[in-house]
Amino acid sequence: MKKLYFTIVFALLALVGNAQTNPNRVLVRDVNGAMTGYLAERIDSIFFGKVEGKVVAEITFDSFTKTDEGAEIQCKVKNSPACKGFKLACVATNVAKNMTTEAQKANYIDKYGTPVMYDDFSNGAKVTIPSADQKFVDDSEYTLMTLGFDEYGIGCGVSEVTFKTPKAALAGKPTVTAEVSEVTTTSFKITVTPNEDCYGYYACSFDVASGGILGTFNTMGSFFGFANVGDMIKGWGQIEHSGVETIEWKNQEPGSEYEVAIVPVDMNGNLGDYIIVKVKTVGAGGDGAALVSAEVPADEFYKYTAEDQTIQYVQRVIFTPNDQTNIYRDGLVEADEYDKDPEFYNNIVLFPEQTTAYTNHTGVDSFLWNVKASTRYYAISVGQNNKGEWGEICKFEFTTPDASKAEWLQGEAKPKAVVAGVSARQYSATTTVSKGAVAPKTLVKGGITMTVK
Repeated sequence: MKKLYFTIVFALLALVGNAQTNPNRVLVRDVNGAMTGYLAERIDSIFFGKVEGKVVAEITFDSFTKTDEGAEIQCKVKNSPACKGFKLACVATNVAKNMTTEAQKANYIDKYGTPVMYDDFSNGAKVTIPSADQKFVDDSEYTLMTLGFDEYGIGCGVSEVTFKTPKAALAGKPTVTAEVSEVTTTSFKITVTPNEDCYGYYACSFDVASGGILGTFNTMGSFFGFANVGDMIKGWGQIEHSGVETIEWKNQEPGSEYEVAIVPVDMNGNLGDYIIVKVKTVGAGGDGAALVSAEVPADEFYKYTAEDQTIQYVQRVIFTPNDQTNIYRDGLVEADEYDKDPEFYNNIVLFPEQTTAYTNHTGVDSFLWNVKASTRYYAISVGQNNKGEWGEICKFEFTTPDASKAEWLQGEAKPKAVVAGVSARQYSATTTVSKGAVAPKTLVKGGITMTVK
C-alpha cells in the first residue's frame, strides 16, 4: 500500500513541472461521488497523515420545546480525544433513514449543518431552529446528527440520536369512521362520517402493491418533506372535506388492493389519528391465459407540424385484451431495433422498473403513436389474468405507409417523441381522480437548517 501512495505522489509532482503539456488539475473524488479539484501548479506538497483513535462527537438528547420562533432542542455533545470540533444537523428521521452510509450522512452534515463548534455541550446546549427555516411537525420523529472533525479539519465519524416531538393538544377528540359504499372493476367509493369534534378531514388512496401507506411514507415521504403519515395524507389529499361525504376514486386497476387513509382535523387545524380503509376492486378477467391482440388501421396514419417546425408522423394502434385479461401493458418498437435484442425491448416496454398510474391498461386501448414513415414496427403486449399470471408476449408486425399517404392530424393532442427506438407514452405521474386523490410519484427533497445558542 505504501508503494501505491508514493507512486501517486510522484505522479502528481510530475504534473506540476509539466503543467503546459500534461493534465494540470489534481482531482479527488470521494465515495459519494463528490469531487474536489486543485490547480496542479499551486500544490506545494502532498503527504499522508495519521490520527489515532475515533474522531466522533457523541450526542445525547435532553429535551424539545416549541417556541414562537420555531423550536429549541436541549442536547449534550462529548468530543472524543481525537475530535477537535464538530458540526450539528437535524433532519426528519425518514430523511436520515434514506442516508444509508456514514459517508452520505457526513456529506449532508458538512453541507447543511452548523458551522464547526469546538466546545463540548457538557451542560446541554440549546439548538434553535427558526420558523423561517422549517417548523417541527407534531408527533413526528427527528434525528440529531454530529460530524466530528480531526486536527486536519477532515470530517470523520458521525453520531446520531432520534427524538419525537409531542402530539398536539387537540380540541376535543376529532375522529372519523368510513365504509366502502361501492366497488367496480375500475373505481370505488368510500363514505366518511366525522364526529362532532372533527372540523374537516383529508383522504388519499395508496396502492398496496407499491407498499401501501406505510411503505409509501418510508420510501417517498422524506423527498416531499413529510415528517409523519398524517402530514403526508393531508399534503396529498389536498381537498379538505367536511360533513358526511362519499368520495370516489376512478381509473383504478381491476382486481387490485388499495388502502384509503383518512386523517381528521380539529377546530384549530391540528391533525388527529388517521384511519385506514382497505378495498379491492373487482377483477376484470378470468383464470385462463391472458392474451392481447393488436390492430393497425392503415387509414389512420397522420402527420402534424411539431414545435420545431418539422413534420412528424403518427399511427393509430388498437390493443384489445381477451376476456381472461385483468390488466395488460403494451408498446410500439421499431422492428429492426427489436430484432437485435428482443429480450431487452420486451423488458423496457412491458416490465418497466418504474410504473405510473397509466402503465397498466384495461379494456380497449386505442392510441396514436409517434412513428416514422415507411418503417417496420412491432406492436407488442402482455396480459395478466386474475390470478396474477402473465401470459405470453403478443407481437404484431406492421409497416407504416409512405409519407405521401399521411393525412393532416385534426383535433387530437400531439403524442410524445420516440425515445431510443421505443415509442413510449409519457404521462404525468400525479393523478387526481374525482374528489379523491392518489399518492403522486414526483420526488422533491427538503431539509432543516439551524442556529446554536
